[in-house]
Amino acid sequence: MKKIAILIILIANITFAYGFDIVSEKTISMGADIVALTPRGFYSTNEGYLIIADYYRNLQSKQRVSISKVDKQGNIIWQDSLWHPGYAMDAQKVFVTDQSYEIFSTIVDDLTHNNNSISRHLLNSDGTIIDSVFNIQQDATLKSGIFLNKDPQSNLFGFSFLKVKDTSFLYKLQYDHNGVYQSKSIIDSILSGNDTSYAAKAILNLENNKYLVACYENIKYDGSNHKIPYLLFIDSDDNIFNRVRIPLDTNMSVLGMKLINTSDNSILLFASIESEKEPYLTSFACKLSEEGNIELMKDSLKENLSISAIIESSAGSYAIVGTEESDHFTRLFFYIAEIDDNLNIKNEKAWQLGTSSTNILSDIILDNTSEGINGYTVIGRSITMDNKYVIYFAKINNTTSVLEDPKWQPISIFPNPTRDFINTAAYLGWQYQIYDLLGSCVQSGMIDAENINVASLPTGFYTVRFFKEGKQVVEKLMKE
Repeated sequence: MKKIAILIILIANITFAYGFDIVSEKTISMGADIVALTPRGFYSTNEGYLIIADYYRNLQSKQRVSISKVDKQGNIIWQDSLWHPGYAMDAQKVFVTDQSYEIFSTIVDDLTHNNNSISRHLLNSDGTIIDSVFNIQQDATLKSGIFLNKDPQSNLFGFSFLKVKDTSFLYKLQYDHNGVYQSKSIIDSILSGNDTSYAAKAILNLENNKYLVACYENIKYDGSNHKIPYLLFIDSDDNIFNRVRIPLDTNMSVLGMKLINTSDNSILLFASIESEKEPYLTSFACKLSEEGNIELMKDSLKENLSISAIIESSAGSYAIVGTEESDHFTRLFFYIAEIDDNLNIKNEKAWQLGTSSTNILSDIILDNTSEGINGYTVIGRSITMDNKYVIYFAKINNTTSVLEDPKWQPISIFPNPTRDFINTAAYLGWQYQIYDLLGSCVQSGMIDAENINVASLPTGFYTVRFFKEGKQVVEKLMKE
């Protein structure tokens, strides 16, 4: 009796798993001989998702672009890769429709190291390549990288910086809808001096054919490079109507920047910041109007966090994914959080895949469930115990809505542990799902009686999920 009583107490302590619930997770292989892998994009399709990644097959090979189409559970439908002899390819922009996928990549020439060339591949939804355009010869003087987008007429454009002596020039590059280079024009010139340069990092379309270019200002200070966030707001006539320089301490440098439009016509900027003193890594958040006025700023959103992607999950609420570092940066954890309109973290979770110490989440898609609960699908990268690079794929639900309803409180299932059945009279009319420790759903249905028969389940531990009309309860069950 004493042993059973202790077991019941332990289960009672973890009965209600509010917050983020990992419904299922798996890894997707890109091949047995992958020595480096970087996810570049994650997109919803009719059948499931499209995953774009850059990878190397071996240390002597050139970087290629991998395309994986998977179903809603992460099972591979088809895989393919894009590559060209003598060139390294870097996936830049993907446009997804119901029938086709259009992939633009920048290309680095081994001889000239020119990274301003563009390739375009158009694929059917079944993976068949319809058309390929490979533009090798362009302006070899532009080497700071290019970030692409489309205008309302579906023509491609991009931005790149070029420094001449003590002046940095921002160029706008024009392409036709096939990605064929047309022309370039100077948008801005900045007197930057010998110790300062600029690089474009992201483009965001705004209303009325305006757009925002996020860059960093690279300043040499005390022998080190410090990258400061710098935002350029550009109107439909390609004139800069506002410049916003985000001030950082001289010992800080931006690692990456993410931008999104919000439903209230604001702009969110999230950045990862490294520092020469503790904390060595932190994250930064800023909310701006479309005119570039700073409305809210959080200069330290969370320590040891590198942000990879952000989406708006509902009006005034956002979800971010990234990597949380610990143990003096020797361990990397998958990280997800929800953030309110005041840029406060209201819910978060960090976890790892097995014993892997290198877990990086790179992208997120909002998949609201039919019960009205915020659901997310995330991808990332992990390294297995035998040093294989794989894509990580997980389904995650957010169950905090249960706590926000003071008029309703969940009721525990019983008996627990059980041999034959669990009493679910409190959940009549609800649906349920039972998952094993591998994340597989082993039993599900509608609750139309006071008991659920679980006699056929093997002995072990399970997760039982109840859901109805936006409410969700997740409980642990021991089957004897």
